[in-house]
Amino acid sequence: MKRHRRIHLVVGVLAIVLLLALILAAVASAQTGVQATTLYNAKLRSGPGTGYAQIAVIPFGTVLPATGRNADSTWIQLNYNGIIGWTAASLLSLAGDVGSLPVGGIAVEAPAGGVTGTNPNLLNVRSGPGTSYAALGQLPPGSTIALNGRWGSGPYLWVRFDYNGREAWAAGWLLTIAGDVMALPDIQAGESAPPSAPPSAPPLPAGAVIGTNAGVLNVRGGPGTTYGTVGQLPAGTTIALNARWGSGSSAWVRFDYNGQPGWVAAWLLRITGDVNSLPDIQAEYRAAEQAVRQICQTGQAVPLAAAYAGGPGVHPTLILNPNGTDHAWAGWAWSWRPSATLATQLVACVEPQQENVIEVCHYTGPDITRYQYSVAVRLFAVQSGQQIASTTLWGTPPRECRQWEPWDLVRLAGGPVQPTQLIDWLRPYAQP
Repeated sequence: MKRHRRIHLVVGVLAIVLLLALILAAVASAQTGVQATTLYNAKLRSGPGTGYAQIAVIPFGTVLPATGRNADSTWIQLNYNGIIGWTAASLLSLAGDVGSLPVGGIAVEAPAGGVTGTNPNLLNVRSGPGTSYAALGQLPPGSTIALNGRWGSGPYLWVRFDYNGREAWAAGWLLTIAGDVMALPDIQAGESAPPSAPPSAPPLPAGAVIGTNAGVLNVRGGPGTTYGTVGQLPAGTTIALNARWGSGSSAWVRFDYNGQPGWVAAWLLRITGDVNSLPDIQAEYRAAEQAVRQICQTGQAVPLAAAYAGGPGVHPTLILNPNGTDHAWAGWAWSWRPSATLATQLVACVEPQQENVIEVCHYTGPDITRYQYSVAVRLFAVQSGQQIASTTLWGTPPRECRQWEPWDLVRLAGGPVQPTQLIDWLRPYAQP
């Protein structure tokens, strides 16, 4: 049975405008207050790209000011202990308005008429003019420092400079010096004896967890021997501990080292106090990693995750099911996949495919229902927790009902939503 259905002046002006823009950018950079935290041991380069020379390695967990960005915000200019350089944004967690940073960063110049020194190799920084003085830290290769004093004269003089807000010394013969070093104040001639050791550290707060090392101890940029050495603690040094990674005697412990986080192995210290009472950074990072995958359910910000600033470049993106597991289509976006969970800038929450009734065709016999598939998607900026976009993707519609149809046909369905539709929708956000 069958059924029935329904020119030069311009150059000068441009030069002035450019000069004003650079001045304003430098002023703006001081006002932005954008802070960067390294998610790994991060290379600091002389320019915004991997083709530029490495001038330092910033240890994991270091907090430092951002001073500029490139045009697409994929590289950030940083001030690392007075060394101005560039680090990939994917290696940083950024707090503040990244877009307010000046494009191109701030200019790096030596003070007018000043005497500067540049070290070609890693160089020990000491508290006085000689190797008998304690090491305060190290200058990465390629650092340029402004000198403000000298000890002695001739080829083997020592030079003084400011290091993390305190007086420091380095061997002059290990530096390439620009300017007249003999014009610097001669500290030796003005004093009867070399400067004394730095003043003793302020007393430790009551109830603090402290550690004392029996022998010389390496200080590392993160909680493990895979992290770079940022200095050494002389034997018998007592330090105030402020965090841990792990627990008990197998933990790594954190303390303030020359104004930046330093890490040492707890089992190499004699510890006074309860080390397990210290904040557990490992637990905080694990909780943050879980929070990244829970954002589809919670919509809550994850401050330890990488910041999303938009613009050209790759913005690491996870494609997740509503329960936080990897979606079946995640493999279509491997080039956007973050190197680590906390490097994630965006999370796309992809709902299951839904069947939607778009029409019921009435006949003298059984009706025919037409269905079209759809997938709802929400896109979150992980660090802020902000939902920045949403959409519904539709599959191909089913064919129309015909005048005459088989008696047993009661359903017409279109094609499912394809992963390429999701990738095309995400691309302007994940890789403009």
